[in-house]
Amino acid sequence: ARPTPRQVLREKVRDYLAAAGYVETVHFAFGDPQADAAYPSLRPEAQPLRLKNPLSESYSVMRRSLVPNLIDTAHFNQRRGARAVRFFEIASVYYPALPGEPLPDQPEHVALLCGGTVGDPWQREITLDFYDAKGALEGLGDALGIRLEARPKDLPGLLAGSSAELVRPDRGDAGDGKVVGFLGRI
Repeated sequence: ARPTPRQVLREKVRDYLAAAGYVETVHFAFGDPQADAAYPSLRPEAQPLRLKNPLSESYSVMRRSLVPNLIDTAHFNQRRGARAVRFFEIASVYYPALPGEPLPDQPEHVALLCGGTVGDPWQREITLDFYDAKGALEGLGDALGIRLEARPKDLPGLLAGSSAELVRPDRGDAGDGKVVGFLGRI
């Protein structure tokens, strides 16, 4: 069968981020409730879905954001000597069921994280920062024909004054200024 439009879009995202130097990660769909609460979610009012029989307290809720697992992976790699990290993940997040629906809402999200110093003594060293992540997101939006704008906003878990909501101003009456993501320094 031919790939669905959703599969085609996912592959475009994957190809763009890989070409931009990001490495794809895959994580469990569940996580730590404290980490879940510590970082932004696109639906902050939605309570995390608790597992009835978790592996441990560290894996007791379904994720509402991909960010906590990416941060854990970055810390893991930096503790083992990685000078820089560039990771992304494309995966579902989980929210309570919508009215009339039997299953939890499971939208697919994309998240990326970068930090550290790239380069070596033979070339100029560059510290990856907020603007590297912003540039990757804007480039991804351009590659997909989606206009994204960053609107400054203080968000939980992100450095005050260095965080923003990502909005789609081009969605017309149905979604003018709709928040579709967030960006910031940890």
